[in-house]
Amino acid sequence: MLAPILACLFACGAAPVAVSVEAHGKSAPAPGAEVALVPADPRIPTTDPVYVYLTKVVSRALSQKGLRPTTTVADGDAVVSIGWLQDEPKVITRTLSTMESGNFGEVPRSQSGGVRGLSGEPSLADLSTGIEPPEPKVQKITRYPWTIELKGLDTRGSTPVVLWVVTASADSVSNDAADIAPELIAASAPFIGTDNSRKDIKISAGDAAVKSLIVDMTKAGPTQPAITKR
Repeated sequence: MLAPILACLFACGAAPVAVSVEAHGKSAPAPGAEVALVPADPRIPTTDPVYVYLTKVVSRALSQKGLRPTTTVADGDAVVSIGWLQDEPKVITRTLSTMESGNFGEVPRSQSGGVRGLSGEPSLADLSTGIEPPEPKVQKITRYPWTIELKGLDTRGSTPVVLWVVTASADSVSNDAADIAPELIAASAPFIGTDNSRKDIKISAGDAAVKSLIVDMTKAGPTQPAITKR
């Protein structure tokens, strides 16, 4: 029973996610302000499934900060651009101990009845009979690096002015935006409009800040999302 739990803590979404957040801000958005949400890359259509999902999550986060998000852009509106990037997946190789691989249910014994050490070392009797300790099991886990960037823009002039930007990065257990976006955006929201060097934050899907952002959708869209360059 313990072995599957240990494996799930490492590989499942229930474990906390380590999110790196960096923020730069000249001024915080004023409560009550209406902000238009747009994709950071104008080539991405507003119907892109990943963008649609991120828009819903970002809208909830901005609403919680007292703003009024909209998807309709009008002249002179403040704008929040949403950018995301999914890097190439990386494979992590992990060697499981005897306990993690599930071989701890029985106390290992030698043929002569001697009890092995708790760490699995063979007894002198085992060495004399040529019995080898069990081979360690190797587990390969795929991680998907994600980055989401939120950027506040003042578009009242002829050239948009960046007011603030928050960037959050973390590794996900899948390439589905729904499995990581709420955590990244929940970690980002407190830093909107602030100026902070990189901070590492541990956050999980069970945290109240994340639960409040989760959208009632089973999947964000295609398994290979569109990618924007920041």
